[in-house]
Amino acid sequence: RGGAAAAHYGMRAANGAILITTKDGSNTEGLTINYDFTASIDQINQLPETTSAFSRGRNGEYSNVTHWSWGPAYASNPLFPWGTMLDLDGDGTRENLSDQPIPQYPDNYRRFWQNGNSQRHQLEVSGSKAQKSFFASLGHLRQNGVITNQNYQRRNLLFQGRQQLNPDLEIRLGARYIHSGGKRFRTASGLTDGLAYWQPLWDVEHFPWKDSLGQKTWFSDMIPHPRWVVEEEGEDWNLNRFVSTLGLEWSLSDRWKLHFRSGLDRYLEKREEIRPPGSVSTAGAGGDLSIARFNQLNVNIDVFAEGTLWSAESLQIETRTGLNFYHTHSEDFYSLGRTFVLPGLFNLENTEEQETETVLENRSLSGLFTQLNFQYEKWLYLKLGGRGDWSSALGSRLNIYPSASAMLVWTEGLSSSLLSFGNLRLAWAKTGNLPAAERVRSVFERQQPDLFDALSYSLENLFEKAGLIPETSQDFEIGSNLHFLDHNLGFDINFYHRKSTNQILLKEISPGQEYQIVQQGRLINRGVELALYLPRTLKWGHWQWEAELTFYTNNSKLGDLKGLGVDSTGVLQGGGYWSTAQIRALDGQAYGAVYGFHYSRFGDLPPDQPNYLGQPFLIDEDGHPIRQL
Repeated sequence: RGGAAAAHYGMRAANGAILITTKDGSNTEGLTINYDFTASIDQINQLPETTSAFSRGRNGEYSNVTHWSWGPAYASNPLFPWGTMLDLDGDGTRENLSDQPIPQYPDNYRRFWQNGNSQRHQLEVSGSKAQKSFFASLGHLRQNGVITNQNYQRRNLLFQGRQQLNPDLEIRLGARYIHSGGKRFRTASGLTDGLAYWQPLWDVEHFPWKDSLGQKTWFSDMIPHPRWVVEEEGEDWNLNRFVSTLGLEWSLSDRWKLHFRSGLDRYLEKREEIRPPGSVSTAGAGGDLSIARFNQLNVNIDVFAEGTLWSAESLQIETRTGLNFYHTHSEDFYSLGRTFVLPGLFNLENTEEQETETVLENRSLSGLFTQLNFQYEKWLYLKLGGRGDWSSALGSRLNIYPSASAMLVWTEGLSSSLLSFGNLRLAWAKTGNLPAAERVRSVFERQQPDLFDALSYSLENLFEKAGLIPETSQDFEIGSNLHFLDHNLGFDINFYHRKSTNQILLKEISPGQEYQIVQQGRLINRGVELALYLPRTLKWGHWQWEAELTFYTNNSKLGDLKGLGVDSTGVLQGGGYWSTAQIRALDGQAYGAVYGFHYSRFGDLPPDQPNYLGQPFLIDEDGHPIRQL
């Protein structure tokens, strides 16, 4: 975490790195077999408050053509108005309900959800003998969600092995296979909208979602029956992933070692979602079919030497120098078919309209890195590093990123019953970050008309010719770790400052139509992290526990956006369909800030002035503030 900590890993670790160490059986004597089983039950425990006090309608009167539930109060024992024709039991036939009591099914929103459950099985076998060891595991997870028909399952197989070929050469092998998949509902609004508007005169658990002919029974052409969503729709998906590693360690001498590490990550993911005719979220409720395939291969190779340059009684200097190569290749395929011609035949050929998109990507990253570690006795540590990266995404230019960090253990040699340990840490690094793939991807578009009976495409967009460089960041951190009372109480404090520049953005040339890729914008993040913890594990019999209390705060500020032609409203980043709230990028404001609408105020100051909020509201005849359009 932090630029100095991740600088060794280059541009792919611009936002930090996660290091995972897996078991290899080297600490196990003989043969050991472990089996673990876990089961759980999940229940919904946080739901919005709802009311079932009013029947279907508006303004206290029953209405047969509304999603709202503000009709007559159930406390008044309301009756259906004369002439009400309604399918009350979901058999597909409308009945005359004149002067009949309006039924009430309270808590439909809460009763819709089910209890989820999960089971996990894990079998592990490990062993070690002489100069070799191994670790193997087989796992299975099955989970049923709190939504009907939503499920997830994962099967994984892992093998890790180590063999000492001779006194100077060791080999490590690893392989992991993962198969996961299930059924999920990507359009959550289809559920929550239907539940929020569900009338209390129907029982959400038992009101049919379709009739004997397969036609939807709920009256709405805008909001789906939630049971229709979970029974008829949903995305089926599965992922097959294979990860393999090979490592060689060659002891050149007592002080020097040569390492070779390679990793391969290959996965194929398939997604398919069928929404049959009657699905109100599809065009004309005609249904649709979407298919997606994601095929990706990642290869990583590291070759480096590490060893001791100098070793004396008080000073030790170590180094690590090497090269890294990373390549990723992906082929993504999307296809969408709209409006089925024949009911019950769910394939692309049976749809009236089809869309297909293929996305190919090849990206390579090569790097040279070096690192020097100095240790003076046990109280001064210094680390200097540097890395040069070449990226195919930006024309294979060399980009150099230095880093430095130091730690002073100022309590070394200090004898104190109160202060057990204290240090001071400093770190600085310059890091680079590659732009998102879609920002620099070569794009071809189909053109009309065809040329000489052949398909016609536009020329590709070669963004690398625009002279782009990686987005850059400079990180500075200062912190201290303190232990008191014989290491029974600890404090950790850290201040950081990060400045990111040369961000790759899209500048709008004409509204919603033409964009130009530019490199501009500045983002500054600064903050503090505090931790109070107990360094030593507390024990009581067979029980042990650790305690930690953390606090952090971060302030961000954007800048250098005005050259993009941005006005006082900033650059729109996102917003809600129904909501007036929007996320906008504004000079001098925080990144990701949410903005709403203004109220009309009495005064001449515009909203971007500091004293604007000091002006009084303009009030309407009902005493409410007037919203500014």
